Amino acid sequence: MRTVGEDPLWITNGSFWTGNLDANTIAGVPKPTVLAWIEDRTSDRWFRTEVMTLVTDQITSSDPAPSVAPDVSPDWLARLQTSLDVLATVPTERVAYTQDAVKRRLHRHFGDRVDATVERWVTAHNDLHWADLTAPDLAILDWEGWGIAPAGYDAATLYCHSLLIPETARQVHEQFADVLDTTDGQRSQLFAIARILDRARHGDYKALAERAKNHLRTLLGDQS
Repeated sequence: MRTVGEDPLWITNGSFWTGNLDANTIAGVPKPTVLAWIEDRTSDRWFRTEVMTLVTDQITSSDPAPSVAPDVSPDWLARLQTSLDVLATVPTERVAYTQDAVKRRLHRHFGDRVDATVERWVTAHNDLHWADLTAPDLAILDWEGWGIAPAGYDAATLYCHSLLIPETARQVHEQFADVLDTTDGQRSQLFAIARILDRARHGDYKALAERAKNHLRTLLGDQS
């Protein structure tokens, strides 16, 4: 059972409030299913309680960007890739990011050094870090923000959240090279790094932000 509370202003301006329930329509991806839900609303606070199918495996890390390598196998990474490939084809009207949103964030951080025009859009989880994944059996958790996003954004998010562990980052890149090494995949990495840097300004991800800046120099060098 999961209970969350939020200011109604944020709820009415976003689709995350019903994301877990909406994700019940997704087939072929290992994830919890919402079985029942209730809401309690006041003028200044809404609460939502969801009862979901039980996932018995542990999350791969309590930290979205761990400093100790998650215990996952090559087969596990292959299953994750298959799951994301299936997810990418799921029809949805949920939109996580628009072209304007991508352009604003990339241009705010990188100016004219980056072409912000997304070539391909797919359905994505949009917050795919190590604290949202379980092992040894794979399950993908926390579907509040799923919807349309740039191709490769899920792989880019996981890769950038792996940068504190070079060997894990290498394994993730190797598994998802087919999307990470495309133009959209590199653009998605820049977008993921921009998001990490925004979080760092508020006190999160300090160590990861430094590694992300190093990777950023490589990406911008590739594009110059």
